[in-house]
Amino acid sequence: MIEQRGASSAMSAARAIGEHAKDWLLGSQGRIVSMGVYSDGSYGIAKDIVFSFPVTTEKGGHYKIVSGIELSNFSLTALKKTEKELLEERADLEVILKPTDSTSGSTAPTSTTTESTTPTPQNASSTSPTSPVSPTSPSSGGETSSAKKKKKKGKKK
Repeated sequence: MIEQRGASSAMSAARAIGEHAKDWLLGSQGRIVSMGVYSDGSYGIAKDIVFSFPVTTEKGGHYKIVSGIELSNFSLTALKKTEKELLEERADLEVILKPTDSTSGSTAPTSTTTESTTPTPQNASSTSPTSPVSPTSPSSGGETSSAKKKKKKGKKK
C-alpha cells in the first residue's frame, strides 16, 4: 500500500484527523463536511443520538446541519439501518449501566462515598444535555437486545 499511495495508512488516518480538527476548530469556509454531531431530528433521524450529518462549521467549533440534500432510497435505507443499530446499542447500555441491588437483581437506589464529579453509573444524571444514557429507562430483564437475538438464533438451529 505504501508503494501505491506513497504514504502509510497510519499517515492517511492522521491526515484525516488533522483535516477534521481543522474544519471543526477553524471553520469549513462554507464547504459541506461530514461530522458526527447530536441529531436535532434532521433527515428523520431520532433526536439526541450522535450521527454523521452534512454540516458547515464556523471558527470555534460551531456547526450547522445542512438541510435539504436529496437522498436516494439506498442512502435513506442505510441511514435508517444505522439509526436502528445506534438506538439498540443505547438501549443495551441503559440496561448495563442501570444500578441494581446485587442480592435481588432489582433496581435499587445507590449511593457513592466519593466526591467525584465524573459520571459513573451510580452518580450519572439524566439531566445532563450531553448524556445519551438515561438511568431511568425500563429494564429488559438484564438481557441486552444482542443477547436476546443470539438466544433466538440458537433456538432456530
